[in-house]
Amino acid sequence: MQPLPKEPAVSYHALEKAARVLRPFVRIYFPFHGLSDADFMHYFPLLVTVESSVYQIDEGYEKNITADEFDPRPMDMLVDYLDRKDLLDAAITEELENALHYYRLEHAMCGGKAFSHEDVLLASRFRCYDIRVLHRLLYRVREQPYNEEILEVFRIGEVLGELEDDIRSYKEDSSRNVFNTYSMLVRLHGAEGKAQFQGFLDDLDAQLQAQRVNFPKLVALWETYRAKSPAPDLPEPILPGTTR
Repeated sequence: MQPLPKEPAVSYHALEKAARVLRPFVRIYFPFHGLSDADFMHYFPLLVTVESSVYQIDEGYEKNITADEFDPRPMDMLVDYLDRKDLLDAAITEELENALHYYRLEHAMCGGKAFSHEDVLLASRFRCYDIRVLHRLLYRVREQPYNEEILEVFRIGEVLGELEDDIRSYKEDSSRNVFNTYSMLVRLHGAEGKAQFQGFLDDLDAQLQAQRVNFPKLVALWETYRAKSPAPDLPEPILPGTTR
């Protein structure tokens, strides 16, 4: 008798964090694809398994963030699951390879190794891999070809959303020594890190607004979400010797 395949094992904490991501995902991505809230239950097992697995992977990497060597194995759980579900195509594999690149960069930055401004921006872009995998899976299970132009516009909003989360969690992330774009830019540039971070935000916002002509519905969806969850104010940078 063949052994039963191993399914991803995730914590309750990972499920809680996944739920916080899936709410805006359903609110923004589903309408764009002609789906409603009622359709969520049809895709529930796949989306919840993938997103909670991502947070379980995050926990695994964060526990070893100061280890001497980077261990890529936590990602194997998600790769194996998608492969067994026959959902692992070249595009999704690339997204997961970008994810590993992000985790390597995070491990280096939080482990005290030298890093560059470009490293921080690249990590910020690759960090959104979970949403990109979910989005591609939505195409896959509906047997629709990828629209790379639309996926690219969504990427801009995804990075913007992550940066706004970085503002909200800036103090906590700084104390926990996990990747936060604002925290890393302050670590690299000192007080100038605030202007560098704001410039990154402004550039992404300009890129998104430039898509209004070609993708007005997509930009409108993002702005509707922003109206309900407005961007927080950018706090002053936490510099060495200052009170957190």
